[in-house]
Amino acid sequence: YDPATNSWSNAANMPEPRYYLAAAPLNDGRVLVCGGTTGSGARNTAWIYNPSTNSWSNATNMPGARERHAAVPLKDGRVLVCGGISTNTAFIYDPATNSWSNAANMPGSRESHGAASLGDGRILVCGGWTGSGTRSALIYDPATNI
Repeated sequence: YDPATNSWSNAANMPEPRYYLAAAPLNDGRVLVCGGTTGSGARNTAWIYNPSTNSWSNATNMPGARERHAAVPLKDGRVLVCGGISTNTAFIYDPATNSWSNAANMPGSRESHGAASLGDGRILVCGGWTGSGTRSALIYDPATNI
């Protein structure tokens, strides 16, 4: 979508079909797309979409497969990927090194939740499914990894 012209155009097809995936913008304008499913189980694959060239490239696979998770950019340019079906784990993707590292686990599993960057660099994780629908919210602080 181009807000300047208020119009849509086709982008290059993803390397393979996916749903229940997560995507987050990178500081350089590219987009990290990770996880999801093709209907036969969660995937750990990740790609980078480059809108300047309308092309996809492989990113390093996530340490674990997941679907119905969230991805949100951190202030320093990395991306937090958290939760998913039956998991409380979280990873951080570093586009500078094309690598993943572990982040602190969430207090409990959470899927189909929202995540947003706060102005001070912390991340708000809210809602979703924790065995039933939830209104609860969590704050992740990348400075302390808590």
